[in-house]
Amino acid sequence: MAAPSAPCELLEKLSTLLLRLTPPSRTCDSIKAFAAQLDPNSGFIPPTCASGEVCKQLTEVLTSQGVVGCVFKPNESSRGCNLELLTSESSNNSVTIVIAVCCVLVVVAVVAAILIVKRKTRRRKLSLASTPRPDDLHGVYVAAPADAKPTPPQAPFPYGRLSCPTFSGELNLYDLQSFYLEFEQVEIIKPLAQGAFGEVLLGRYKDRQVAVKTLKLANSAQDVQFFIWEILLLSKIECPYVVQFIGVTWKESPSGIMLVTEFMDGGDLRSVLDANATSHRFSWRDKLECALHVAEGLVYLHSLDPKVIHRDLKSRNVMLDSVAGAKITDFGVARETNDATMTVGIGTYRWMAPEVLVDGHYSESADIFSFGVILAELSTEIVPYTDLSLTDASIISRVMTGDLRPTFHATQSPAWFLELGAKCLAFDANDRPAAAAVAYALRKGLKDAPESGLV
Repeated sequence: MAAPSAPCELLEKLSTLLLRLTPPSRTCDSIKAFAAQLDPNSGFIPPTCASGEVCKQLTEVLTSQGVVGCVFKPNESSRGCNLELLTSESSNNSVTIVIAVCCVLVVVAVVAAILIVKRKTRRRKLSLASTPRPDDLHGVYVAAPADAKPTPPQAPFPYGRLSCPTFSGELNLYDLQSFYLEFEQVEIIKPLAQGAFGEVLLGRYKDRQVAVKTLKLANSAQDVQFFIWEILLLSKIECPYVVQFIGVTWKESPSGIMLVTEFMDGGDLRSVLDANATSHRFSWRDKLECALHVAEGLVYLHSLDPKVIHRDLKSRNVMLDSVAGAKITDFGVARETNDATMTVGIGTYRWMAPEVLVDGHYSESADIFSFGVILAELSTEIVPYTDLSLTDASIISRVMTGDLRPTFHATQSPAWFLELGAKCLAFDANDRPAAAAVAYALRKGLKDAPESGLV
């Protein structure tokens, strides 16, 4: 038998052809036929299904989706070459074993997950069954040992609304023990404002006027827990541009929990702008000072570690005071942008950034967009988009696509103010300025502003 010409090259071609063979055609006879087609006169010894005698054992087997391929290393002392064929049967057997093992692991994982869920459910039921009645919770709170460390929240502390974790079934009242005010020392004077989730009352605490925020009695335990998280967040904030936290109190049931903060005698910004249509007492300089205070508040919140994103910044959540100026308030219960909340009064969606309306994604830039809407309110003094004959659904749709932004009063607003508003309302969140840059622009504009009239 003649020696094959360029055996390595020949075998490489044969390997390529093997890769093209489908499993039913992968037989010794078909491989011999292909070998003969390569070079009938080469004297090449066709592959067999047994180990080759004149070639070294094959050094590597390439398998691609069940198709056999081979790489050969010829014996330098040999004049002929054989190939050890990896049969499709052995390959399929290996694959079958791997699949079987994977299936077993998946079944074990599923069973383990089911057992864990059942165990947690059972523990939750036991926990709820052993939780003191609402009337007893205050007693549990005051009975805590003096050296006991506050119980941490059952879930990560939420710095906003849409990212709040699911309620675990237990109220963590021990976290509030450092801020508890004697209920008898908090006097309720009169209602100030009422919303879908709660009410704000004018009160008095130790000869000081205070604002008292309460939840509606029909609220669930989950809403109470969210309210507790709002209180805990506000208790950590010390900023002259955020409404000051004083404490918390309740009488018997924690469902009647009350958040006590400083009282802002000027009311909320939205009410001031509504009244300014006739009173004209809120000058452009007043507006700029208000905007600067809100921007400084955002600078503070966004610089915390971890960062605090307000998520519900709007004119109703900006409070004014004759001495303290403007301050941000309301870090409260989550509000979802569904049909129910859109039809309750002026929907929060009017202040929401496009990306929030699209997928609920919040970042510092979402707060900046909401701030841009407030700038538009300061310019026109109207509720956003009320100058347009559009439905709520149409407004949301157009804001989401970047086809609609709040209106500015071009002839009664300075050019730099309009430019700042446009930057804050950029459709792309990455194009919006940081809170620090916004505050700088407002300080610069306020520095050159006259005491009255157009800036």
